[in-house]
Amino acid sequence: MIFENLTKIQIAILLLFHLLLGIAFNLVSGLVEVWYYGLLGIGISVLIGNQNKTEIAAIIISYFTCMEIVFRMTGANVPWEGVKYILVFVSFISIASEKVRKSQLPNQIFIYFFLLLPSLLLCDFVDFKSARNNISFNLSGPLSLLMSSYYFYQRKYSLAQLRTLFLFIVLPLITTCAIIALRAPTLNEIKFQDAANFELSGGYGPNQVSSLLGFGVVVMMTGYFLNMVITVNNILDRIITFIFLFFCIINFSRGGIFTAITSVVLGSIVWIVYSKSNKKNTFIFNLVLVTLISVFIFNYFDNITGNTLSKRYAGTTSSKEENKGSENENFGSGFSGREDIVQEDFEVFKRYPILGVGPGMSAAVRYKLFDDGKPPHTEFSRLISEHGMLGLISLFILIYFPILSFIKSKEFHKKLFLIMFSSFSIICSFHAAMRISMMGFVYGIAFINLVKKRDDLADPVKEYKEKSMIWEQFEQESLS
Repeated sequence: MIFENLTKIQIAILLLFHLLLGIAFNLVSGLVEVWYYGLLGIGISVLIGNQNKTEIAAIIISYFTCMEIVFRMTGANVPWEGVKYILVFVSFISIASEKVRKSQLPNQIFIYFFLLLPSLLLCDFVDFKSARNNISFNLSGPLSLLMSSYYFYQRKYSLAQLRTLFLFIVLPLITTCAIIALRAPTLNEIKFQDAANFELSGGYGPNQVSSLLGFGVVVMMTGYFLNMVITVNNILDRIITFIFLFFCIINFSRGGIFTAITSVVLGSIVWIVYSKSNKKNTFIFNLVLVTLISVFIFNYFDNITGNTLSKRYAGTTSSKEENKGSENENFGSGFSGREDIVQEDFEVFKRYPILGVGPGMSAAVRYKLFDDGKPPHTEFSRLISEHGMLGLISLFILIYFPILSFIKSKEFHKKLFLIMFSSFSIICSFHAAMRISMMGFVYGIAFINLVKKRDDLADPVKEYKEKSMIWEQFEQESLS
């Protein structure tokens, strides 16, 4: 894989560069567009030139997916759904250029996507532009999930290659955190309230920012579970993990942090149950220590916010909307009105059970029926309201496929990847739909096949190769 043999100094330079890149993006208008089109052009040229022999497609996909929030929060003049189509295009070109495809994606995921197409016949938009935008907005996410799964399914990576992939996920998140920090007002200027805070999410949607940074936490914790250094050393890895966690918490959007915690807990259970390492006591101790530090960070910031943060996460609200005009502090629904949209989507499904109302049409139909035209926030309810029974079958496939793969997998690392990344993608879709390309990308990498290669692990990977937990596991299991 390209960039596989980066030294510690080179990695440190990349980290610093992406920190400075966030500062530059915030100061220099137009620089983001230059970066977007420049990198895209170079990346695709290399991809076509070497037919993906260096696995550059994976680097392009991961980097642009995690840089998508930066493009949006800076208001870059690039296509809004452009990153999803970059993922689709790069995946298609790389698969088409590979002479041998050693593993084929099972038919289930293809069926998942094609079941969503018949409802296109029901779309009723005022003009072509409106139709194109709505269809693109609602189907580009499932399409990117399909292509990500097709590209990464059973694709073999060594530990060194996986480390490179993770590094190019982390780098854009460093830039994201830098922009958020620069745009954040001073502590005295912040008005803390029991709602998601745009001021502390770089001016873009807190839910999407929180989800992306939560993914960063999951990636860093996956590295920890595999005893793999992603950046320069373990200390810096832990610092970056807590930075992602901090920025994920402070924007008051609960989805990302809850999803990350759920995925990490599931991954911890898999590690304890299925790993054959003799260091489980140390693992549990370190996990408890990380938990205590996380609780300390949460409590520290909660004190700064006058306990507004804990009230937000507990679902306590003084919002007039949730409490029907009362300004008294009450325990709200905790779902920011999503439960109302879900309930209305179910009503739409009852009225249009076969094909639904068509992609992008649920908001308009709900407005006619319930005087509520809010766009769907939950991919699952959107599938059944806009695609009917076919959407329900697609939803079943989406959840069933990784569960079946988990049951069939015998190797510890496959179970770990499947449970952490598929659960993160699916749960994220529950509160953020597929508004960013990350959901489809994360679902795809859940099916990566980590293999042992003795000759291609160069410094700085060699220094921890022999003591790695995953290698201990491989010594005891035969790999297909």
